[in-house]
Amino acid sequence: MKKQNSVQIRNLTKVIGERRIVDNISIDIQKGEVFGLLGPNGAGKTTTIRMIVGLISKTNGTVHINGVDSDKEFQKAMKNIGAIVENPEMYKYLTGYENLLHYARMGEDIKLERIEEVAKLVGLDERIHDKVRTYSLGMRQRLGLAQALLRKPTVLILDEPTNGLDPAGIRELRSYLRKLAKEEGVSVIVSSHLLSEMELMCDRVAIIQKGRLMDVRLVSEMITAPSEGTIFEIEVDNVEVAKKILNINLELQALSYDANRINVQTTKETIPDIISYLISAGVKVYTVTPKNHTLEDAFLTMTEGGISHV
Repeated sequence: MKKQNSVQIRNLTKVIGERRIVDNISIDIQKGEVFGLLGPNGAGKTTTIRMIVGLISKTNGTVHINGVDSDKEFQKAMKNIGAIVENPEMYKYLTGYENLLHYARMGEDIKLERIEEVAKLVGLDERIHDKVRTYSLGMRQRLGLAQALLRKPTVLILDEPTNGLDPAGIRELRSYLRKLAKEEGVSVIVSSHLLSEMELMCDRVAIIQKGRLMDVRLVSEMITAPSEGTIFEIEVDNVEVAKKILNINLELQALSYDANRINVQTTKETIPDIISYLISAGVKVYTVTPKNHTLEDAFLTMTEGGISHV
């Protein structure tokens, strides 16, 4: 059964002067998924988000939220969205509760019980009545998330949401976002340059580089082994002899090696032959370990290694 799209982006473009910040991006985001915008700083992620929520104008393109054209019915479209763009800004002289109450009064049908509910959801219930100026960066991030959730949005957009969070906070946020998507059908859009975090958090990711959409894929597909096999790390006592033996007998080239380890790409069915040939040649084999293909591997391959600083 095909999933329903909650966000439909077509030909989204932003040009400033002669520079194309975002170049003709088209994406469909499904109901109940955590979708990642992945790319280095300056790739165009935040600009894309700003156009989706109407903070800046589009040079070209359309954005539909639950089928509503944001250009034609902006307020109706935005009612479905909760968002944190960059760092959440709060009134520091007010308490966390007062900030949420002030925001709630701007909307419709937000009850006081909802403020207590979202404060507990983001782990701020014990500090919600403290002044925001006493909050750490991570706590302000949580308060921003609580604010974004107040209206029970069907689309939640978070720009670099793990900034300022400690490892425990990142894990809690990740678990909550996945629960929100799976149990309540909320579409969560997350932007980040942190590959390892996106791998754990997202169902699908869009790779963005220099304002262009490189690809959109399931994370599970990107981290599976490539079709030509898995990379195996083989620990031996004589790397030079091992390289020659594997090349002569199995036509395997070493991808990389050091003093006592050699990496080759092959299938698991070949491993018994590898071990047999090496032992027959007098090479001691200590370990054979498959190396998992990571999102980082796929990302750098897709972008031709051009942004290894990410």
